[in-house]
Amino acid sequence: MNPVSVSAVGDARARWFAGGVLACAVALAGSGCTAPRLVVLEDPLSSEEHLALGVAYEREGNRKLARAEYEAVLRRRSDHVVALVNLGNLAVADGAQREAEAWYRRAVRLGGPPAAPAANNLAWIYLTQGKRLATAASLVRDAIVWDPRPEYFDTYVAILIATGKLLEAGQAIDEAQSQWPDDPTLKDRFTAKRRALAEFLLTKGKALLGNGRLASAEPLLREAARSDPDRAASYLGALAHALLVSERLDEAVRVIADAETRSSRIDAFADTKRELAEVAHTRGQTRLRDGRLESAETLVREALRWDPARKPQYLDTLAQVLIAQDKPYEAGVVIDEADALIPSGDAELRARLYDRKAELFASRGLTAEAKAAAQQADALRKVTTP
Repeated sequence: MNPVSVSAVGDARARWFAGGVLACAVALAGSGCTAPRLVVLEDPLSSEEHLALGVAYEREGNRKLARAEYEAVLRRRSDHVVALVNLGNLAVADGAQREAEAWYRRAVRLGGPPAAPAANNLAWIYLTQGKRLATAASLVRDAIVWDPRPEYFDTYVAILIATGKLLEAGQAIDEAQSQWPDDPTLKDRFTAKRRALAEFLLTKGKALLGNGRLASAEPLLREAARSDPDRAASYLGALAHALLVSERLDEAVRVIADAETRSSRIDAFADTKRELAEVAHTRGQTRLRDGRLESAETLVREALRWDPARKPQYLDTLAQVLIAQDKPYEAGVVIDEADALIPSGDAELRARLYDRKAELFASRGLTAEAKAAAQQADALRKVTTP
């Protein structure tokens, strides 16, 4: 970590030592052959020159000399934030976390833009230790206020994820993107973070769904779809399934439409739609048995829209619903449509359609026609029975 840029300090240190030697020579010469006098030399380097030397030593890998220079800065100015931060960084490099925390805390108490790295680094230490995470979040927010940098947002997002605040993590990424909207490198970085966040959101959302907490899971799954549009179908598919099971059909339909809009691939939602179609069809059959005919019709029609490949089976159920609703003409049209779509070798499905015709004729008082259709269904089943 190198929070400051170092400017050249020339041969300042050489001039210091040269001046010291000259002063000693003059002092001894002036005393003749008597005992030498004690000469106290003042440090001619400024705090900034000591700081620059320290950074130079640190870059060379000489942490011992770097530490000495930073400490020299503090002897001149105990409130020098950058020196405090750099000493904290050296302590981290040496594996002395307690010492690093102490240096960073001193810098944070002074505050301001130079203290931003200390706030971020101290927050990261707490995160890696899994302790004081609320304090860590506050620290890194201070760092962002003092000196917004992508690295600080990275730390903040990591802390929010660690504390289970996944929606807030998404908002933090939004905030970071708004700070640097035109940087292509950062755009890729934020996109990668969003995808990683989406996985956390999906995992937690599914866990909540498993515990029956749909209201809590829904915003997480929607945020997952927003964070990773390429996989929106899988995230919103889980939500749509839960909504169907929870009898919230209209919302499920809207979620599916939303997923299709978000996805860049035309077929991205195909598998999920087939699964949902089966759920909708099964729910429709249940509602038919319960006498909830209007919602049964809506569910089966949605199944038809989501999975055209199973259209004959779903049309068979729809015909039953329409007959129960006393809609003979519509039921007849549906039966004819299904009959035209049945594969030639599927005798069982064709027999079921004759059952529907028998029901339709019986509902209209056409006894002879109903009997003939029932006999045709029985004949087809005998052919398929071993």
